[in-house]
Amino acid sequence: VTAITLVAMGTSLPDTFASKTAAIQDKTADSSIGNVTGSNAVNVFLGIGLAWAIAAVYHSLNGGHFIVEAGSLASSVTMFILGSVVTIGLLQWRRY
Repeated sequence: VTAITLVAMGTSLPDTFASKTAAIQDKTADSSIGNVTGSNAVNVFLGIGLAWAIAAVYHSLNGGHFIVEAGSLASSVTMFILGSVVTIGLLQWRRY
């Protein structure tokens, strides 16, 4: 648990400083919001996708099948997309 926390902090800390710098320099802070959203999306989707790809190759080489139970993944992706659409809409509305 400690290692996961340190890795998460190590990957998020540079993004925090980049977002702060972008928010200070930009009038609307759009780039800092995009940086936060983009880095979190990449961390989650690459983290899941890379692990699934490795597991699929491993099971394929050993003659097995790799089946992923969807569980609550569909609701999580739906909430992410809805949050992204609302955020983009608010950013566009704020400009006019």
